[in-house]
Amino acid sequence: MFKALNADLYVSGPAERAYLMPDQFEQEDIQLVWKDYSGYPEYPQTYPPFDHHVTILDLLFHTGVEAPHYVWGWRSGRSPDA
Repeated sequence: MFKALNADLYVSGPAERAYLMPDQFEQEDIQLVWKDYSGYPEYPQTYPPFDHHVTILDLLFHTGVEAPHYVWGWRSGRSPDA
């Protein structure tokens, strides 16, 4: 499928390590990159303690329009209210 799209890079979250097969990507000459979200800022979640190992949907539903801050804005030092 990825070759049909001329892809040479696949970026995946850490949870996919449970079922993705890196050797298949290597056979197709596709670089597989694993994201690590542990350094991202915490946001209010319904049930503490905070868990970094959730989907982007968790962030979107908990923070709404402030979600971009938790993905990108914190790197610039700007607050979500800026």
